[in-house]
Amino acid sequence: MLEICLSLLLALSCLEQEDLEAALRQFNKSYGSPDPKVRAASVDELSKTPDVKSFQRIVLLLTADVKEVRIAAAKGLSNFKDHKKLVTPALTAALAANAKDIDVQVAIFEALGKLQDEAALPTIQQNFRGPQLKVAKAAIGAAAAFRTKESLAALYDFLLELQKWEKTKKGGGFKDGEGGGDVAAQKARLQEVTQETIKAFQSITRENWASLREWEVWCRKRLPTFTIPE
Repeated sequence: MLEICLSLLLALSCLEQEDLEAALRQFNKSYGSPDPKVRAASVDELSKTPDVKSFQRIVLLLTADVKEVRIAAAKGLSNFKDHKKLVTPALTAALAANAKDIDVQVAIFEALGKLQDEAALPTIQQNFRGPQLKVAKAAIGAAAAFRTKESLAALYDFLLELQKWEKTKKGGGFKDGEGGGDVAAQKARLQEVTQETIKAFQSITRENWASLREWEVWCRKRLPTFTIPE
């Protein structure tokens, strides 16, 4: 019986290697296209076969010169959950390399949220504060995707900052493609971040409090002993 099991495992391993080699050959062929969309699609396809070898091909593309490819690489690496120790540092490092490209940064945070690696939480938390609005919202969304006590604690710390900004009528420094804008624009962006934070609390806890003040009271009373619901 043991010999049969070992034989089956060996056969499965061989099939997986054959699938991987086929995926790599197809990637090498299609990535040679001059069309960025075709190259991005080839990255997406290769990411469906997660392995150290496919990771080594994709990770280099996080800093490729074509935006579509960088986004595809970030999104594709979210499939590599069995290789978090490799993927998480690569994604967090790529944030600096893509500091001027908001869409790539957003894709990176979406991937970190899907990977569910607690090692990424400090980086995620730092980016709650933007300054780019889309990046801040993506980071908050990534923390919400974790659905852990640690992500709740990080969001609570940020909630206290949001309250201070509201009381002092400061916008938090969030920017969009047009820059800082006037007071009304700054207030509107702060409200967007506030609503994203409230939505994150609701997603993690499955409770429906709708204001920062209510969530502050909830955190002080319940966070220490709260159990994340299924």
